Amino acid sequence: VEIIDGTSAPTRHLGKRTYCYLMEEEPAGEKSCDLMTIMRPANQEADIHPHDDVSELIYIVKGDGEVTIDGRSWKVRGGSAYYTPRGSLMGLASTAETESVVLVVNQ
Repeated sequence: VEIIDGTSAPTRHLGKRTYCYLMEEEPAGEKSCDLMTIMRPANQEADIHPHDDVSELIYIVKGDGEVTIDGRSWKVRGGSAYYTPRGSLMGLASTAETESVVLVVNQ
């Protein structure tokens, strides 16, 4: 068992977003999900992308936005959660005036 806090977890940058991986798939395949936080800059447009091989549960920690899943859109804010099923097209736009933070579980 390994405990990782947000200050020592590995980070990756993709565009203007910062991904902090708190838990990733084990090399031996023992674990079946990834857990990460994503810090998104203010007023960032959605990047619609496929979820061909993973489903995703997202919890909005702080910020406001709009999630689009398979062409349908919903407003989200801090405290909101949503699920993206495997095989969906999805994107999350940040409409907040400050950085947004989301917690993501991929499976």
